[in-house]
Parts: sequence; C-alpha cells; structure tokens
Amino acid sequence: PATIDARHEIENFAALRREIGEAVTYASADAAPLQARYAPLALRRMLANLTDNALRYGKSARLSAHGGQDSVRITIDDDGPGVPPDAMARLMEPFERLEPSRGRRTGGAGLGLAIVKALAKSQGGDLLIENRSEGGLRATILLKAA
Repeated sequence: PATIDARHEIENFAALRREIGEAVTYASADAAPLQARYAPLALRRMLANLTDNALRYGKSARLSAHGGQDSVRITIDDDGPGVPPDAMARLMEPFERLEPSRGRRTGGAGLGLAIVKALAKSQGGDLLIENRSEGGLRATILLKAA
C-alpha cells in the first residue's frame, strides 16, 4: 500500500459513475486531503463492488469519507430494504446471497462482499456492514490513516 488521498480517489470514482448516468453522490464537509495507506486499484474495486450493490438493492449510492487519528472511514449508504439481522453475520461469506436465484439480473454469485472484505484486510483495514436506523444499508471500509 502507498499513501494516497482517499478523498480525491472517491471524488473521481463518484464523478465517473455519475457520468454514465448512475445515481452516485459523494458528500464531504471537508475538502482537505484524506491521507490513507492502500493500493489505489484495491480501493477502486472495493468502491465498485459496494456501489454496485447499493445501486442494485437501494437504487442509489451515497459515498462519504471521514478521517480519524488512526483510520479513514469510507461509507456507502443506500435506501434499500437492509438486511435481516439473522443474515448479517453470514452476508460476507463467499457465495452467500439473500436473493437465492444466482441470476445476473437479480444479483451475482455472492462474492462481492467477500471480495471487498478480503481486499480491505489485505490493505490492513476491514469492512463493516450495518442496517441504517432510517432504513437501508451502510457499508464502511476502514483503512489505515497515513
């Protein structure tokens, strides 16, 4: 991993997705660089997988990033149905899907979240998934701050 401005990467990612007509937004209260340690390709893959899920199940994706002393938190929120609490723990397991068809139109093979989790861990970070109190799902990528 290299030290890179996560805020800049996320802004560019969201702008590209908007250019192709997707309902992707990025909001930040601060325009200052947000230095984190990660491989840019790994971050782009994580953002793509989580954004695709948000668009598929929640119709829009809202990205944000916040820095702390030790970590950078990147969140992707959607307005979908969320995840039943009893399914939350198994959701990041390979081939695990809430929608059982395995059809490409209704989802995928159930590898997206497992891939994101593995990529986050490979960068010294983690992936957290939680239901939002106002509805929808929040995926949070944690990365090491530089």
